[in-house]
Amino acid sequence: MWIYVIKNFSDRYYVGCLLRGQITNDNFSNNKLFLFTNSSLIHTINRRILSNKCSLMGDKILFKKMFGLTILLVLVGIVIGNFIENQYENKSTEPNIYNVTGDPNAQGGAIASPESVGIEPGEVAPDFELETLDGSLIRLSDLQGKKVILNFWYTWCPPCREEMPEMQKFYDEYGDDVEIVAVNLTEMEKSEQDIHDFIDEFSFTYTVPLDRDSNVSDQYKIYAAPTSYFIGTDGIVQQPRWIGPMEYEFMEEMVNGLN
Repeated sequence: MWIYVIKNFSDRYYVGCLLRGQITNDNFSNNKLFLFTNSSLIHTINRRILSNKCSLMGDKILFKKMFGLTILLVLVGIVIGNFIENQYENKSTEPNIYNVTGDPNAQGGAIASPESVGIEPGEVAPDFELETLDGSLIRLSDLQGKKVILNFWYTWCPPCREEMPEMQKFYDEYGDDVEIVAVNLTEMEKSEQDIHDFIDEFSFTYTVPLDRDSNVSDQYKIYAAPTSYFIGTDGIVQQPRWIGPMEYEFMEEMVNGLN
């Protein structure tokens, strides 16, 4: 805080306070000031009073700045609070979902929309040819004469991982009459090596074709995993599509309903 005194040409003296580059002047009469001999520098008679006056002026300016900063922080806080609240509301809003299986207990990686009704019972299962995990080729139409469980899955899908040991148990028991074709949704995988590692880890022995370009999953309108179709010996889909993990008893029930 600096105090300065200026004498003008009309012998009137101006006392001011210099606050961080800002100058504010107060007009004082001659009886409160005096001049040094032959000098325009003026010294106040009551320096303490003048210093207090400048300090008060500085405090007022500082208070105004602090008040403005406080208001700004409050406004920023309100904006941030509203943004967080909107984000939370958007996340907590449940999307419209549809269970197309007819079973209220169906579970899966997702529930398909009504547009993806898939292949209906009574329709011919679309034929396809895919390379399997061991490098051989499989064509669905070559399996006519056997009942087929056609399953779609990927390695990091929790319900898929849940059902696959049940599928292996079922395959061990009924593999002579029922073929399990577990089509991997390869575009969902980080790498094909992950598929090899997963199958090897759990020693699954049923057929695992790789749907690398998603052509087969598109044919069967796969929008959720796991999804399973039940195909009779004549190549016709004979049971409703199932979305969600399968248990051993459920597979028995579905297969027993196939011709």
